[in-house]
Amino acid sequence: MANLAYAAALLILGLVPVVPGQGLVGSDVLVHGLASGAQALMLFWLLTTMISPMMAVISSGLGAFLFGSMVEVLQIFQPARYFQLGDLVASAVGSILVCAAIGLLLAYKREIPGRAG
Repeated sequence: MANLAYAAALLILGLVPVVPGQGLVGSDVLVHGLASGAQALMLFWLLTTMISPMMAVISSGLGAFLFGSMVEVLQIFQPARYFQLGDLVASAVGSILVCAAIGLLLAYKREIPGRAG
């Protein structure tokens, strides 16, 4: 439910003409990367209850990036908003970094029982 609410909030913020508090956080690119990374993390948490952890990593990264891409494309149809390639790249980087960190953590956890003392 939290992931659905988060996705709805991102979609609404991506399509409204003026985003409340825009410019307060700093770089718009940074915000896109953080939002996409957070969405990838939430998707991973949701998907691990249904599929294997490694498939959840791949699916959550891809899902977060595709959602960010969809929002950027939909902005083309908004008079006060426009498509920005930098935002799309930031969404990709944010979701990739979070999924890489999750994948490394999963690999590290898998290695612990096999270590010789």
